[in-house]
Amino acid sequence: MKKHNLLRKFGIAVLLLSLTLTGCSTRTIERALMSETERYEDSHSSPFFWDNATLIEGYDNLYELTPFSFTGKPYNNVTNFGDNLLVIGEGYSANDSNTINHYFSIYSPWENRILKTLDPDDTDCTDYQVAGDLLLLINRDKSTMSVYNTELSLEHTFDISSLSYDDSTRFYAGNGGNVLYTAGSNGTLLRLDISSDTLSIDQPEIPYYNVNLCGASSDGKDLIITGIAQSSLKYVTALLSFDDLSTDTEYTGLAYYVAGASNDAFLAETDYNKSGWTYQTPDHDTSYFSLYGFQDISLLSNNQMLVERTSEYQSDSESTASFSLYDATGNCVSAFSYDLGVYDSSDLLYLSTQGAYLESCNCYFMILYDVNCNPSFLVWDLNTKGTASDPITVYGNETDLDNSVPDVQTTENDSEDSEPEEYGDEVTAIADSDQYDWGDLSEAHTYAAELEQKYGIELYIGPEVPDMLDVFHVKQVKKPDQVMNALETLDQILAIYPANFFEQLCYGELKGVRIYLAGTISGSQQDTISDPSGFVNTINEHTVMVLDTDYSWDWNYTVNHELSHMIDRRLDFYHTCNPGSTYSEEAWNSYNPDNFTYLNSYDSYEDNRAYTSNRTYFIDSYGTTYATEDRAEIFGTAVGDYLDGFTDDSVFSGDSPISYKLQYYSSAIRDGFDTTGWPDQLPWETICQ
Repeated sequence: MKKHNLLRKFGIAVLLLSLTLTGCSTRTIERALMSETERYEDSHSSPFFWDNATLIEGYDNLYELTPFSFTGKPYNNVTNFGDNLLVIGEGYSANDSNTINHYFSIYSPWENRILKTLDPDDTDCTDYQVAGDLLLLINRDKSTMSVYNTELSLEHTFDISSLSYDDSTRFYAGNGGNVLYTAGSNGTLLRLDISSDTLSIDQPEIPYYNVNLCGASSDGKDLIITGIAQSSLKYVTALLSFDDLSTDTEYTGLAYYVAGASNDAFLAETDYNKSGWTYQTPDHDTSYFSLYGFQDISLLSNNQMLVERTSEYQSDSESTASFSLYDATGNCVSAFSYDLGVYDSSDLLYLSTQGAYLESCNCYFMILYDVNCNPSFLVWDLNTKGTASDPITVYGNETDLDNSVPDVQTTENDSEDSEPEEYGDEVTAIADSDQYDWGDLSEAHTYAAELEQKYGIELYIGPEVPDMLDVFHVKQVKKPDQVMNALETLDQILAIYPANFFEQLCYGELKGVRIYLAGTISGSQQDTISDPSGFVNTINEHTVMVLDTDYSWDWNYTVNHELSHMIDRRLDFYHTCNPGSTYSEEAWNSYNPDNFTYLNSYDSYEDNRAYTSNRTYFIDSYGTTYATEDRAEIFGTAVGDYLDGFTDDSVFSGDSPISYKLQYYSSAIRDGFDTTGWPDQLPWETICQ
């Protein structure tokens, strides 16, 4: 035993002498004597990359790091990969300018060295994706996907010809890396079992239409999707548990995905017009803010928001990379702005499209490279504030955001070379209706508020009505008797609809129903009615109905005509989600005469010969303009008959074509709405004799 200890001490002495003579640092010598566990703990408490990182002049939070092993490599991207970073290089082949070569290397920031590399000779891919701790190398030409682990060892190669793979296809890993998830071409969720050499694909049932996969939470517990909730027909962003694909959390969403998730927080855009965002946590601590003019936004695993505002590369202009980090209260935690040079110049620098966050040292890694590649790391120390950006104003609720932030979108017609067409999207002409002196309209204002609560809608009367809505000029009505009469008539009409009916008119991205009680409506837009008694359209993510109170005597027909347009839009949206639904334009047209086509215009409909020769199919010639106007004329007339107590209208006799149309439309409504709690017979269904 004594001889063994003596030999061990002699060996250590020789090792120390060798390391000293080769110029190794004291830390390297100390680490040589550590166990593997001790070396791991040492490198993670004090990563080696800091020993070679150089603080960039003029900054206190930005470093440049060029590992020796980067020399001559075309690295231009980086992402997290297991406990390390995956640095990725893409460049044109020297032998074939049409071929892109891919390099993949595992870089350890803890050891400041490359652990393993896959050169182009080792791979056969046209695309790549990183899904959790898996590297997926895809060959479109061969319809194959090779799966590599965090040591860049090949695990499986699969035939993916059964998948509709394209540029939009994304894979996300779950269940310990044994399963991949992707979206099918028909908007369904697909689950790929990659635990064996044979790829197995199934389609799990989830309560969403038009599924789009967006990512995985940073803790690997949840799959993030956007889609249309089958229960509400609203766009949502949902976190599904990888364990059983049950919904952990669901948030208001948009038709496209801009969001991020960490272990216990979620960030999503919820309003186009305001560039509105919501930041939410599982305990429902929610904040709202407006953010625009940026290239990318993400949520780090520490729940802070990373915002990139890098200027676009434009000829003869300076390009600048600007990044800011914000906490949930909107305060800027750290920021920097870095000059990339002048576009088209030989010294122009580029920044990787991805970055990697190391939570243990609170640093963010990006690749900086020039036209000849020559890569290095740009390391952002998030512990140091740097030149902080202005804070983001955070609101406690969405209403405060709506009232405080102007719309940031412009119409498509706005340009320097043309005058924008007149368009009105102002919500109300009164900033604060509660503080407004309503005077003679006080009773009407109170009544309108009661109807808002009763039917779950928004009502605007008198001085609240803007002078322009959509493409129509609108007059205000401030006569108390006229406004009260209009409200009473509207109340009687809305009361015949079943519970939750108006709530269900808010589908997709629509947030509510707004009804304006106005005076004269006039417009000169091409192919519109110049003086309608009412109209419906979508404005600022709300379904809007504008009514001329001068015609309130005919509202039993008019209001229901306009409501039919709202119904049509929901049914059409439902049909896009569920092509097997009762409602479709093809099915509707089957109830029209053979070879009949709608005018698809409001011009000269009064003289349409298709009406005069097919009168029994249409309420009047206006019904031959568009299919939606045909349905609105029938529905408005039917509900008007019900409200007027007119039960023997001959146009709805049992064997009339119009009666068959109404019966079909009624069945489509029952199919396209959630009818839970609805009566066995709806008002318009009682009219068919």
